[in-house]
Formats: sequence, structure tokens, C-alpha cells
Amino acid sequence: MSLKMFRSLITIEGLMRFLTLLTFVVLGSASCAHIDYNMPVNRFDTPETKGHFFGGEIALDYKTSQKITLAEAYDAVVIPLHGVVDTTVTIRDSRTLSTRSQLGLLSRLDAYARGTADGPSTYGLKFQFVGEGEDKLSTGFKGAISAGYGTMSENGEQTIDKTWGTPKTTVRDTYKTDLDVSVKEVSLLLGQRFDKNFLAYLNFFGASYQTKASFLQNGVEQFHTDKTSEQYGVLLGLRAGEKSSLKIETGVAQAKWGSFTKTSIPIGVSLAWGW
Repeated sequence: MSLKMFRSLITIEGLMRFLTLLTFVVLGSASCAHIDYNMPVNRFDTPETKGHFFGGEIALDYKTSQKITLAEAYDAVVIPLHGVVDTTVTIRDSRTLSTRSQLGLLSRLDAYARGTADGPSTYGLKFQFVGEGEDKLSTGFKGAISAGYGTMSENGEQTIDKTWGTPKTTVRDTYKTDLDVSVKEVSLLLGQRFDKNFLAYLNFFGASYQTKASFLQNGVEQFHTDKTSEQYGVLLGLRAGEKSSLKIETGVAQAKWGSFTKTSIPIGVSLAWGW
């Protein structure tokens, strides 16, 4: 049991909430409304730009993300009790499918867009400062930097009626959730192309997620935050192919919310069609 949870039990209110949640566990409960979002770990970004105007690629990625859950409501499925809102922050690994695209603007400058299921979509620029672009397929050392920005917004409302017994007893809970996230990210990309088919690369990245969220139960605010989560790590990847490609990527990343941290070892695969 965490120190934060132990301290909350010291108060009468905290003890009652814990006993109610324990009752839900024993008699059966189901998660309903929640506030969470994904922070992608795998990025599949190499140190090569496309090398010419309008050169590009569209990709389908299977990747590891770090899902941060800020608040979650649990409702009893056996007896009609009011739901309990758990505000214990958790971060766990999740696997998602997403899309990614890249488009050449200049010989050393690309624009990119990256989608993340249940997370912010990010748009940015990549500048290659060492080596030739991807269109040349030249061997040697490559280097680039990239920076991006993205947002997401989710608003939800859910009403749950629970009826039990004779005569009928009904309990109603209405949950309202609001979530706004804005992300800023930067990367340093270094790599080595061995021949026209194989490129190995490292991605040193960092990102901050400005998070504003609130959770209301029956009109009463149970949770509110205006805080920043952080994420940083290094990825090791291999790109195989010329215009169209297969990428395999792993590494290590850490996510942080206040004093809570989560370290992940991601694995991801990307298939891209280029022109």
C-alpha cells in the first residue's frame, strides 16, 4: 500500500471510502467513467529527412504507450450503492495501433504528423543537420533534430441507475469528466546507414503533457488537476527497405506524474509506404 493511500485512511472520510471500495471488490464491481490518456513511447522517427519536396510516407504503427489514469469510478453490480471515485494515479503500459505520416518540405526539412489512440495527435518539424537525405540512400552517419506540438480534448457524461430488492430500491449516479491535454516534444536523432536497405538509429526524446482535468459525481467535484506529466527516454531502431520500409524499435522510457514514476521497455513495429 502506498504512503499516499495510507495517509488517506487516517481520516474518517478516507476510511469510509476504502471500506466501500473493499465492499465493491468482495461483492463485485465494474469500472465506468474514467480520465486517462496515452503517452506514446515508440516513435519510429529516423535521422533522415525525405530529401526532396513532397517526398513522403504513410505508416501503420503497432506501438507501446504509457497510459496514465488520473481518476476512475467503480460501481457495485450486486447491491445498489453509490459509486466510488478512485483518484489514485496509475501509469501502465498499453499496446495501440496508430497512423503516422511524413512529408518533405525542403531537402533537409520535413513535416510530420503522428496519431495516438486515446492520446494527443502531434504535429511537428524535423531538420537533418548531418548526412544526406533518405532519397540518396547514401551510407554514413546521420543526425537530425525534431520538435512537435499536439492537443486532445475529451468531455463525457454517463448516468448509471442501479435497482435491487423488493420493494425496488434505485440508486442513480451521474458522472461528468473533462480532460484537456497539450503536449510539447523534442528529439535528437542519430544513426548510421550501412547500405541502401539498412539504417540503425537512436532517438533521445523528451515530452511534457500539460493536463487539465475534472471529475464530477452527482454535481460534486471529486477530482481536479492542472498539472504536467513528463516523459523521456531513448529508443533503438532498425529500418529495413528503401522507399517503403519495415521498422522495429525498442529502448527504455520513463513517465513521471509528481513523485510517481513508471519505467517501460517498449517494443514496436511499423510498416510504411513511401514515395
